[in-house]
Amino acid sequence: MRSIVSILLLTSLALSQSTYYVSPSGNDTNPGTLNQPFRTFERARDASRTTSSSTVIVRGGEYEFLAPFELTGLDSGNASSPRVWKNYPGETPTLRGSKCFTSMTSLGSNKYKGTLTGAPTPVEFLYFNDQRLYPARAPNWQMPNYSQLDPY
Repeated sequence: MRSIVSILLLTSLALSQSTYYVSPSGNDTNPGTLNQPFRTFERARDASRTTSSSTVIVRGGEYEFLAPFELTGLDSGNASSPRVWKNYPGETPTLRGSKCFTSMTSLGSNKYKGTLTGAPTPVEFLYFNDQRLYPARAPNWQMPNYSQLDPY
């Protein structure tokens, strides 16, 4: 009987909580409090859906997304019971939808080689120092000038 009362009390506390925290150093088994934040946006979103109105506070740091993160109509609330996502005051979260190379080897002549694990195949975009790089092509390849081609 005592364990049933404890479970009911914990369940009612979880349902009444309306502020959740996310941190890169958190853990998704945590309750989502300031001292024990969630690790992922997905876990915070799912917890937020259990209350009528909620606030998710995102701590500063880097968050890596390996798949799209989706918020739907379930996550918007309404005028009297909004669902709000915001950063922790004075902190800046960085959201990355990409993978970073951990090591690169110089091949000389401004060419580098690296291994990227866990990235989707094929890699669609590649950036270095905030500039987009293009995949290697056959030597001296140029885009054809289609306006000069004879259609007949």
